[in-house]
Amino acid sequence: MIERGSVALVALVVAACFAVALGAARAEDRLSELRFRPPVLSQADLRRADELEHSAGRLTPGERRVLLLATVRLRGRDAQGALALLRGAAEREPDNGEAWLGIARAARASDPALARTALQRLRELVPPVPAP
Repeated sequence: MIERGSVALVALVVAACFAVALGAARAEDRLSELRFRPPVLSQADLRRADELEHSAGRLTPGERRVLLLATVRLRGRDAQGALALLRGAAEREPDNGEAWLGIARAARASDPALARTALQRLRELVPPVPAP
């Protein structure tokens, strides 16, 4: 009797873990889809992106979900919000070229010096491509 109960408990835990992982994956997919909406996103879209980032954040490794959210924020004309997210991502993963490119894009209008610094860091990370 104890073995059946143990097996049932393990099966229940595995099912719960699978449900959490599936929910996180779906949230990340929906967050990614927001990048392809109309050129300018609404405030409702930005609120939904925040909710999705929180749900996706449970199991998504690295800074991927933060970079997705920053991209959505840029499309929603929230450069300062995107910049805050991207700076955090670059601090946590200093060799993340996508974060540095995002910083350059987000800071282009408000802080040209920061944009140049971010592009310089990106050049350091990406090796030059030899001419053919």
